Amino acid sequence: MTLAFSYLRFSSPQQAAGDSVRRQTAAAIDWCRRNKIELDTSLSLRDEGVSAYRGKHRENPDTHALAGFLQAVRLGRVPNGSYLIVESLDRLSREKIRPALTLLLNLIESGIKVVQLLPAETVYDEDVEPMQLMMAVMELNRGHSESRMKSERVGSAWARKRKDAATKLVTKRVPGWVEVRDDGLVLNEAKAAVVRRVFNLCIAGHGVQAIARTLNAERVPVLGRKAVRGRKVVWNETVVYHVLKSRAAFGEYQPCKGRGSTRTPSGPPIKGYYPAAIDYATFLRARVALASRTRKGVGRRGKHVNLFAGLLMDVQDEGSFTYQHVGKRSTLVPVGAKQGKGTPWTSFPAVPFETAVLSQLREVTAADVQGEVTADDRVRVLEARKAELEGLVAAWTARMDNVAIVETVTAKLSEYTAELGRVSAELSAAQLEAATPASEAWTSFRSLADLLERDNSDEVRVRVKAAIRRVVARVLCGFGYRNRRSYACVRVEFVTGRFREYVVIYEAGRSNGRVKRPGKLFVRSAAAEPGKRLVINYEELGEQYCREVLGIPSGGG
Repeated sequence: MTLAFSYLRFSSPQQAAGDSVRRQTAAAIDWCRRNKIELDTSLSLRDEGVSAYRGKHRENPDTHALAGFLQAVRLGRVPNGSYLIVESLDRLSREKIRPALTLLLNLIESGIKVVQLLPAETVYDEDVEPMQLMMAVMELNRGHSESRMKSERVGSAWARKRKDAATKLVTKRVPGWVEVRDDGLVLNEAKAAVVRRVFNLCIAGHGVQAIARTLNAERVPVLGRKAVRGRKVVWNETVVYHVLKSRAAFGEYQPCKGRGSTRTPSGPPIKGYYPAAIDYATFLRARVALASRTRKGVGRRGKHVNLFAGLLMDVQDEGSFTYQHVGKRSTLVPVGAKQGKGTPWTSFPAVPFETAVLSQLREVTAADVQGEVTADDRVRVLEARKAELEGLVAAWTARMDNVAIVETVTAKLSEYTAELGRVSAELSAAQLEAATPASEAWTSFRSLADLLERDNSDEVRVRVKAAIRRVVARVLCGFGYRNRRSYACVRVEFVTGRFREYVVIYEAGRSNGRVKRPGKLFVRSAAAEPGKRLVINYEELGEQYCREVLGIPSGGG
């Protein structure tokens, strides 16, 4: 039996609640009944809320019904001679006449008969009459013209709105902490306090999952979200991440064009459009905190907060270290060795390592960490260069009308535009760094490190971990063990390019049941030479340990 397939499409999601689906479905069923054709419903051919103006509905068979049907035709899953029913040809396409007509003719060449129900019932097949084809061209062109006119009108309306956005309300779609009232946009203080809490937790070192858990535990309502069909809506990492990335938090509005995943910025952002829940500096500090957590291995593992997570690197193969917990004892071991990847097994007790390194880092001043050129200096230089390049781009753009030098103008514009992009990226990075200067972050770390001696709670450890990560780029380590002593050479490299080197030796405590000998920890700053490779000399370290820790001559036992 000959089969027919009904294709339904409408561009606005709101039409789903109207009469569009019922009308198109009823018309297809009626045509099949009158022509004694079986309507096949095995293929779901409905593109709801999909525009046919740019042909996106033909591109992804996993997303769009028409693209799926075309793929089924190519693979032979749709029998030759089948019918494709559309309410009108503009449901099939509203593209320019060439691609729209090509789509229709390709379907006919593939053995598919296209049925148009309105404005006049017509079947387009291999025997289509020239006059029918001309009417199809006119119908397809009408659909495209209507869509183009609508696009231009909507675009013009939004262009006017964007132009007036600095003084007028553009759209009633606002962030969850902002309300639309008769007198304009107003900040909801209770919800704004939640936004500030999210940013402060992020700056303190908590990840998006930890923030979501905290807010859910405190039963804080999700911003801008409502329960659907009684389902409980809770905070999750995606919601928290969107709050932290939203520039509306400090009042900025970015006009966009398009919809859904195709939305793209249209024009420059408008500052001060929304009432601000936080200031720009807080937004940048949170960006820095988020960026520092993208390093591999920085997340929390199990119940232990690793102060140097994602920073420890093995001198043997530049692999990372992890904590190994056996009872109450924690040891730093190479990840490669633990996973059986051939990395030589070395280790160092975790608590003595943290104690030794933190004791030395507390002696490092903010001035020692600060680089030669501050982030503020780089911001000023880059801002000046960006303004200069923007002026050059504007000046050369104004000369585009001069036909005699159009090639020169094009080359200059390409050169200056490319450099402007690079400078803008560097400026954004410098602004992030300037939001939390190394000197300021290090001062915070030293205060927190002192607090950690009195309070070793997870909350304090998370804050210390975040402070370290803002200033330290990596901690290069070499571990060894000899004569019941653990040795470590450590290089702490700061984000500013400076570094410090330390030697750590630890001898575990012993007990014979009657006498308990406490463990001994020795740490000193090593001579730091730029470019010097860390090499462990166990003999030299053993001599040093005997003289300075045990107080006996070298080789004396």
